Amino acid sequence: MIKHCWSILCQNIITDAESNVVSYVLSIDNVVTQELPVKIPFFAIGTSWEKNTGPDVVENFAIRINHVSPARGSTTLGETGDITVQSHRHRMNFVLNGFSFDEPGVNRFSIVAKLNGIWTEAASLPVLVVLNPSINTACRQNAAWQ
Repeated sequence: MIKHCWSILCQNIITDAESNVVSYVLSIDNVVTQELPVKIPFFAIGTSWEKNTGPDVVENFAIRINHVSPARGSTTLGETGDITVQSHRHRMNFVLNGFSFDEPGVNRFSIVAKLNGIWTEAASLPVLVVLNPSINTACRQNAAWQ
């Protein structure tokens, strides 16, 4: 069976071509902005999955990414087709560059997996969006999302 190990929101995901080692650069758990909507130019979700049925067994699953906003509820951002896994570990990365937050409060990214034909939430990643009209302009210019 396949199970979710972990997920992370970050600005960039870099995979070394020779070693296959992955770097998850600048994790994101909150956004402070002077105005809404705020667009995040570099935004990605990294996920890790584990299969415990051994190397001779092939398993299939699918992943859906939903954005859950405080007022509007859930919106599906993307869904994979069937993913075939034979190895012990499997990584799936999703790039959402240019994603916009339209409202303040706790927004969530729901990682939903289809296992044995049933969609089940595997993870919920919160991002606190804070509207602060008096934010320091110098800090704002250095922030990746402005």
